[in-house]
This record gives sequence, structure tokens and C-alpha cells, in this order.
Amino acid sequence: MTLQDPNVQIGPRLPGVPETTNIASFLPAGAAARPDAAAVVVHGKRAGEWQTTTYAELEALSNRIAGGLAQQGVVKGMHACVF
Repeated sequence: MTLQDPNVQIGPRLPGVPETTNIASFLPAGAAARPDAAAVVVHGKRAGEWQTTTYAELEALSNRIAGGLAQQGVVKGMHACVF
């Protein structure tokens, strides 16, 4: 799947969020502005099935992952493989 795929849709940018913003700064802004809006929508296992994650859910998951990495000694600027 690529950004040119007709099934991939990129939603509108949030007002005040610069084009060059990385995901670490974009998620809190999205969660604050539209916590219940869909941040990620992926096709499910069955035809016609879609799974949606809201900005608030994605922000919470991101914070959990960051906390877990920090507990393992990962600090800003380090490279970490997450899978």
C-alpha cells in the first residue's frame, strides 16, 4: 500500500500544525483538538470491515509505548527498534 493507492486517504491538516511537524508533536495536537476523530482507519480481516483508532486512543497508546521505552533506558536521540 502506498500514498498513491486509491484506498489511502489523507485527512485535512489541523489548523496551526506546520507541514513539517513530526508525529510526536502532531498527536497531542490532534488528541486535544479532536479526541474522538478517526486518526487511523485500516481495513479489517473481513470484506467491508474497518478498524478505527481515534486520536485520543492513539495518543494514549503512544504514551504507553514511550513510557515502556523510557523504563528500558531509551532516551531522546537514541535509536530504538519497535515491532
